[in-house]
Amino acid sequence: EEIYFFGESMGGCSGIRAAKLVQKIYQDKNISAVVDRGYYRLEDVIRQRASGCAQGLAFRTMRCIEWDVSCDGEPELGGHILAIGANEDQTVPLESFYGNSEEVKKLKNLEVLYISGDDSSPDPHTRYWTEQEQGQIGDALRRLTATEKEEAV
Repeated sequence: EEIYFFGESMGGCSGIRAAKLVQKIYQDKNISAVVDRGYYRLEDVIRQRASGCAQGLAFRTMRCIEWDVSCDGEPELGGHILAIGANEDQTVPLESFYGNSEEVKKLKNLEVLYISGDDSSPDPHTRYWTEQEQGQIGDALRRLTATEKEEAV
């Protein structure tokens, strides 16, 4: 049985965190996740997007309210992870994209897909997938789940 969690942006990190919790409870299940244009550590995004007082305020606010929204640590999922990154994303720059994290790149159950979209959308971070990207994402998910089925035979 394959169970997928999906999340985009901050929801991608939340999806990974939820998948980790569910995997601990249902250790015999293949819990998987799709992280669409999400980050690994919110702190990295803040460092890349803000400076000076704005950066300091963001960090102090996170500490003050104990807002833990990072995906640090190995997910330890029984299933797979598909990380989708947008080449032109300015909200979650590729440097802080979940799939570019050195810790995540080491995972054997990971596939990373980079999408570029088209020029018609003003924001690469929140736009819909193009038809071509939908096909690429579907192919990636089929590859990830097919690997599991072939091993079970």
